Amino acid sequence: MWTASVDPNDSPESVRDQVSAFQSRYGEKPETTLIAWLPTATTLASAAVAPSGTCVSDTITISHSQPGGALSVVSHLWGPFRSAPAVGETIDAKNAPLVGSRSTTTAGDGKFTTDCITISRAGYYVWTYESAATTTTPAFGSTQVFAGETTLVRWQPAATTVVSASTATKGTCVSDRITLTGMPPGGAVDVVSEVWGPFKTPPAPGTTIDTGVAKLESLATIRAKANGVITTPCRPLKSIGYYVYTYRSAGAGAIAPFASSQVFADETVEVKPAPIGLAYTGSSLGSGEIALVGIVIAGGGALLGAATWRRRRGSRSSSRANSPKRREL
Repeated sequence: MWTASVDPNDSPESVRDQVSAFQSRYGEKPETTLIAWLPTATTLASAAVAPSGTCVSDTITISHSQPGGALSVVSHLWGPFRSAPAVGETIDAKNAPLVGSRSTTTAGDGKFTTDCITISRAGYYVWTYESAATTTTPAFGSTQVFAGETTLVRWQPAATTVVSASTATKGTCVSDRITLTGMPPGGAVDVVSEVWGPFKTPPAPGTTIDTGVAKLESLATIRAKANGVITTPCRPLKSIGYYVYTYRSAGAGAIAPFASSQVFADETVEVKPAPIGLAYTGSSLGSGEIALVGIVIAGGGALLGAATWRRRRGSRSSSRANSPKRREL
């Protein structure tokens, strides 16, 4: 801001008595030059990773602003994006999905936090900001992606499972079919299938396997790369009783952990004894007699029996010869 003054004593002596002292007024508009404040801002999202349903906010740090000067900063939350926007990339405000906007009034330099916005769908979310011009500050803002401005809501897969057989005999090989939904595009994750048992009685559907107490019969790890069906290798069930299949995954990257130790009827296998079997040995006792020895296996026990079959000789034309063979036990 400029001012002007005249002192008669500074004038030549010949004209000194013709000059009056004066002082211009301070703050004359034509004499004022404004050098505008040029604020800068850095921003930070409240969470880098958040579960679905989280209300996230943005913290704005203002520097180099007019002391005490008020600014209205509008923050925009964009997303969800299927993949993380690259740092340095620019958000296309005309085409990108907008979740919501929040306006924050700042006063001078400092840190200011927006009101939060709830995010629920899986994907990546990015904050940007802008501030309109004032009489002392030009407009400023950024649509550029910064690492600290991104929040991820992880994909949460769901699984349904069914065993290849609900009943089996001892030693039968049984597999498990796991159907996955909710996987991200291009995502991959390891799923562990576990077999618990044998139990003497079938665990009730809806109850939970106590993994700290129950016997782990076997496990298998399968790589899942997309939504759809994955099938475990078949595993032999070696003992009589009831077995229950469960699954778990530690997740990976943008995929959240998921698991179930709940009992389902479709995930339970009853292993029964081998079916009844007969084994015979035969030997000739002479005169057409054959001794038959049978071992009958039933219910896990063995019974030994013997029988003699006597073949009676006779004329082929006789009715007796053509009659059914007689068994004497």
